[in-house]
Amino acid sequence: MDRILLEDVRFWIAVGVTEAERIRPQPCRLDVVLEADLSQAGETGDLSRGVDYAAVFATLEQVCGRGSFKLLEEIAHQACQAILGQFPVESVQFAIRKLRPFTDQIGAVGIEVRRRLEP
Repeated sequence: MDRILLEDVRFWIAVGVTEAERIRPQPCRLDVVLEADLSQAGETGDLSRGVDYAAVFATLEQVCGRGSFKLLEEIAHQACQAILGQFPVESVQFAIRKLRPFTDQIGAVGIEVRRRLEP
């Protein structure tokens, strides 16, 4: 299976367990890997036979800007569901890191999930 990489995507997202964290958006970094068959796009040069990276980015931007989240897991779940529902991909690997976590002793905290298209 072919892979599409969207690396080092940066958004300011209102996320945190406490209300104080959710009041002010915080810098987050996303890395997204999409698995899809890209052979038709490669053979024809026709974007409609592949996956539009700009449209995937816009979907990520929309999900991350929807409001506030308590958990990074919420963002990951919603983003994966949106991508799987809108684009011709088989799976999504989604990593998100909060770049200014709850303490200065940690550079970042994050999670990584993988979701597959349900048969």
